[in-house]
Amino acid sequence: MPNRNVLRFRALFLIAVMMVLIAIWSAPSAYRADIGRWDDAVVHGFYAPEVGAGTTFRWSQPQAYLTLAGVGAGDYYFDIQATAPAGTLATITVADNPPQTLQFHGGFLRYRLPSVVHVPWQWPPHALAITITVAYPTTQSQRMIGIAVDDVRMLPLGWHGFDVVALLQSLLLVVMVAALGRWIRIPAGWSILTTLLVIGGVVLFRRGDAATAVHDALFVVSGSWAIPPLLTRQRRYWLPMALGIASMMVAGLWWRGSDIWQPLWQTVALALTISAMTMRRLWWRGLRPVRWWLFGALWVAIALTSWLGATIAVLTGLMVWRGRRMTQVTNRGEALCLAVYSIFTVLDAWLCGTYAYRIVAVAPRRVGLDVIRAFAILSVLIGHASALYTYYPPVLAWLPYWFAYIGVECFFVLSGWLIGGLLIRHLDTWQSPTALVLFLHRRWVRTLPTYWIVLGLVGVVGWGGATLGDFVPYLVFSQNIWQSHPPFLFVAWSLSIEEWFYLTTAVALSSLAIWWRPATALRIILLVLLTVPLFIRSGLALIDGELWEAGVRQLVPLRLDAIAMGVAMVWWWQSRPRAVWWLPWGAVMGSMAVIALFATTYTQLDTPTWPRVVLLPLTTLTVACWLPLLARLEWPRWPQVTRAIQWLALISYPLYLLHTPWRLTVEGLWGDQGASWWRDGLITLVYLLGSLWLAYRWHLLIERPLMQLRWRDEG
Repeated sequence: MPNRNVLRFRALFLIAVMMVLIAIWSAPSAYRADIGRWDDAVVHGFYAPEVGAGTTFRWSQPQAYLTLAGVGAGDYYFDIQATAPAGTLATITVADNPPQTLQFHGGFLRYRLPSVVHVPWQWPPHALAITITVAYPTTQSQRMIGIAVDDVRMLPLGWHGFDVVALLQSLLLVVMVAALGRWIRIPAGWSILTTLLVIGGVVLFRRGDAATAVHDALFVVSGSWAIPPLLTRQRRYWLPMALGIASMMVAGLWWRGSDIWQPLWQTVALALTISAMTMRRLWWRGLRPVRWWLFGALWVAIALTSWLGATIAVLTGLMVWRGRRMTQVTNRGEALCLAVYSIFTVLDAWLCGTYAYRIVAVAPRRVGLDVIRAFAILSVLIGHASALYTYYPPVLAWLPYWFAYIGVECFFVLSGWLIGGLLIRHLDTWQSPTALVLFLHRRWVRTLPTYWIVLGLVGVVGWGGATLGDFVPYLVFSQNIWQSHPPFLFVAWSLSIEEWFYLTTAVALSSLAIWWRPATALRIILLVLLTVPLFIRSGLALIDGELWEAGVRQLVPLRLDAIAMGVAMVWWWQSRPRAVWWLPWGAVMGSMAVIALFATTYTQLDTPTWPRVVLLPLTTLTVACWLPLLARLEWPRWPQVTRAIQWLALISYPLYLLHTPWRLTVEGLWGDQGASWWRDGLITLVYLLGSLWLAYRWHLLIERPLMQLRWRDEG
């Protein structure tokens, strides 16, 4: 490990680089955006670029938008070079400034807004929005046109603030170039100095394109750094492979422009994440001495997003501070603090590389339960294979939606079954707060770190337009407590239900066990969780206007009974195994009823009908009836089939989290769907195989080490 002097020098050098970048991005140089061929990511509501009068320009629609990246906080003059039919009035709004009106004439002329515009400091940071509205557009070639824009300029009135995103991307680019330079034995100082000079030249002389250029350079460099180690273990092939990958990326950017940029960046980000997790021990070695400062900076960033972010940061900080100083748990509050703090200690051990380089034996698994887990994840994968939707015959048009539906419901009941088994096995220990710590620690370490990394990845990469600021409610699973789930990382709605069930059940059981026997307390909890959500959901299902997916099915308080059903079934089965002779009949008949009910009513589930009242409880009861049968299932004659099922079950959690981002990436790389059956089939094949590969890598790199790092369940 580096000594203190080396660490101190690295910290000072990093601060110096940061100060240089801040000076570059804050310099009083003009920001010019040329509205031409390569500005598809900047313009919205404009027509295709045209060439005339010695320049390239775009006609705006009656309402058009510009989103300029890299503009820091400060005061600016706003200039626009444009033309329009004589006398055209356009209203221009920059950020939150009052709208200002300009009158345009024929011929490309430069116009300046009458008043200085102020760009505020924004958190979370996002691109500067400019709105151009023409109240009385002109009709030309069967299209409504406003003004023809050649370029826009933001002229600062002096030194100004820097854009946080552009600054961090520049810093990351410097680090990436330095790491890449080590492959070809270039001294780090020279590579960093060269990168700073290039960034400074681009920012000072082509500021309008600087943020895009830095972003594209970061994209190409990170792809060249991350992808070769995933393709080969031979270091001598890394350099030629990196050059080839960089060339292909540059060619793709030149060929398709912004259409290919986003999916390529998503592909690189997925590869970069795997490479970073693989080499986590190397880069964490330098960051570990300042880890609490890093966590503090992260908490401050979260606190600045909203009141919810501030609440999360304050409460988490206090709980970690209390848990770090705790030597003995005496009450339920201290148990919660220690459980929260334990996540960070396990994450630190994982980042240090514990269990990273040796294979750990996996505990024996029940094949039957892996069967339903494998069926559930395969159902979700098939149900979300959107490239195949148009190829289902009309009589089976309901099938992909049923797969997506039944897969999640199987996960709910199976989670209840597994958690119920753990609760029952240690039921007598719940009078002590130590049981609460152990339960929450094992659940949270199993689920939260992987989920948080995927959450951050989606926020940074931006699948579906997501930003890091969108995910603050996701941190504490409040995004669908009593409101429609946001469109980003949509599979998280089910994880929110599971996490709230774990916390609610554990805290309630630990608290009630103070006054009642733990078995009595668990019966009371199950009675409440099985009946209250059912009655409330049934009432809402009969209200006109209540949506099925966003309301009836996906709100946290309305779905806790699905997991409670699994807990109740495993408890009943273990206590009275002979009293469930009817389960095979119930499983078969219930399955037939659920399939028939869904197939005939899936298009009517947004209307207040009795089928959507009955469908959810009937489905969870049917799945619960299958579990005792599957728990005793063994396939000794088919070891290959057993291994395949168990492998798929092992990677089911990262597969559930990653399959949608990867599907969106594949669809973005290939373009529009529906062009031909072979193309859509290839998209689906790449989506399925890529999802399996990604999930397996994540399982080996993070899920399995974390599960080995958890506190042991001695029972």
